[in-house]
Amino acid sequence: MDSFEPIAAVAIIIAVIAVLIFIKKKNGSESGTSRIPGVSTAENVLLRPMADYKKLDPGFDSSRFEREVSGLYVENLEVLDVMARGWKQEEGWDRIFATIRARVIEHTGDDNNGQAASVNEAAGKVEVYEWELERESGNTASDWSLRGVREISQETSK
Repeated sequence: MDSFEPIAAVAIIIAVIAVLIFIKKKNGSESGTSRIPGVSTAENVLLRPMADYKKLDPGFDSSRFEREVSGLYVENLEVLDVMARGWKQEEGWDRIFATIRARVIEHTGDDNNGQAASVNEAAGKVEVYEWELERESGNTASDWSLRGVREISQETSK
């Protein structure tokens, strides 16, 4: 009977995990996390809610942060909206993850001088990105810098 104890323990662990997954799916949400399409639940679980960031930086304004991020110039992109979805601290850095919806702007060039002859915003696709912005932990006066960008999805513009 001793050889069956490890198998029974593994079966119990699997059963508990299955019940927890069922309960979370039934409730339809995960407390303390933000969910967006295309981002795995495992990635969301690692992020703390933006409301909790004010405990570290009482002067932090999520709305202002989102406006500033939407104002960043990225070539060939028109930022449509920004949502700061969560944050974490890692290796001495505060990192905020934001979902960015942007339209790709198509430029047609002039063969004579290489300058953009026209811009066709309607033909561009709407893309959804995850931007990771960071600043040194505890340095609330410093600016956020872009650490990484990941494309999540594309949709055709209407």
